[in-house]
Amino acid sequence: MFKKILVMFFMGFMQWAYQATRPPPSRIYGSADGPPVTTTRIKLSDGRHLSYKEYGVPIDKAHYKIVYIHGFDSCKHYAVDVAEGLGVYIMSNDRPGYKESDPNPKQTMKSLALAGVALIAPVVNYWCPGFPANLSKEAYYQQLPQD
Repeated sequence: MFKKILVMFFMGFMQWAYQATRPPPSRIYGSADGPPVTTTRIKLSDGRHLSYKEYGVPIDKAHYKIVYIHGFDSCKHYAVDVAEGLGVYIMSNDRPGYKESDPNPKQTMKSLALAGVALIAPVVNYWCPGFPANLSKEAYYQQLPQD
């Protein structure tokens, strides 16, 4: 009898522990049960939304124009600090799945790395000797035709 009570108590404790450690269900910005969208978003060709914000001086008066891409532990709002003082226009976006941008269900570590290459390659160029041949070729052929 004591063993049955102990097993029941243990099972109840395990159920409570499981429920206590489960994360809450995700809420997507702009959906019916999600938080409201507070910044500008553009609709991508695959139907997802990408959130962005513009900071600093107006684009026509800026000395420099910067596209700020945040890291893993931040969002588009961290670009504000020095923009106006330096006469800089900054366009900052939330990466897919962060803050108000829709997640990309097809995203993998490889596609994320190739997206970084696609951002840098037009500045450097695809035939730079520092780029590995297979990486530059793969990123080049992933560009959309209008790029």
